[in-house]
Amino acid sequence: MEDVIKQHSNAIKYPLKYSESAVILYLLSMEITNLSKEIRDKSPVESKYLHVDSLFTPGQISEARKHFTGFIKQAIAVVAKRQIALNLLAAQKQHMKILIAEVEDGIAIALQNPTYISEDRFKRIEKMLNVLKKKNMEILAIEATLRKNAKIVNELLDKHSSEWKQHHVQYVAQLIAELESKGVLLSELEQNDLRTSIKTIDEVRQNLKRQSLIKE
Repeated sequence: MEDVIKQHSNAIKYPLKYSESAVILYLLSMEITNLSKEIRDKSPVESKYLHVDSLFTPGQISEARKHFTGFIKQAIAVVAKRQIALNLLAAQKQHMKILIAEVEDGIAIALQNPTYISEDRFKRIEKMLNVLKKKNMEILAIEATLRKNAKIVNELLDKHSSEWKQHHVQYVAQLIAELESKGVLLSELEQNDLRTSIKTIDEVRQNLKRQSLIKE
């Protein structure tokens, strides 16, 4: 009975602990959907009793970042830097919007009252407006590029996941074949355990050595 309680202790831990950064990363993953999938896949211990649509916990993120492939750690860093850049651009867009509106108001007043400012000054203001609009277009172009990067990151995550699963299948098959060549026949249950293991092949080898299934 004690073993059963211990086995399911994680399922009754309450309340779950969240952090601001974990919530923000969850919101970002709604745009980059494969990030959410990979964080959950690469944190099997912390995600075991959590619903697939639940917010990320710091434990999930930490476990995924520590995954030996290192890919999720890099992906999270890229997504975070991208969002920082988008936040800066949003602030610049707002500032530019205010400046453009003020200059346009000044031009409108000047057009209604030609004697309000000199013709030379009016031309300088028009030139300033054109410069501001050009800068605003540059900001929008950078933002559009960053928005497209979300799709690139999403595709890279999917590619990484597929390649990693293929790699894992190949090397588990290689390990099973090597064991069989040494006269070590694993049961179907043991083979399935290898196939679903979250450890590296080297870690599996070391574990088998400790069990004396593979001799040095």
